[in-house]
Amino acid sequence: LLQEQNNQCVICKKSLLDTRYHIDHKHGTKKTRGVLCSKCNLGLGLFDDSPNSLIEAAKYLEKFNA
Repeated sequence: LLQEQNNQCVICKKSLLDTRYHIDHKHGTKKTRGVLCSKCNLGLGLFDDSPNSLIEAAKYLEKFNA
């Protein structure tokens, strides 16, 4: 998986060569989704893997970063 992702986190694209990383999976099925850096993996978990919550968080950041 790391080679397929060019040794980068799927989300933030940071290099995973010299850092801890996680094999991300869907909790209900345990199906592997990709390899993430620790921060991105934690972020998904804190948002309960909810795309809607992540979209709303992105909108919030866009609103106040303009």
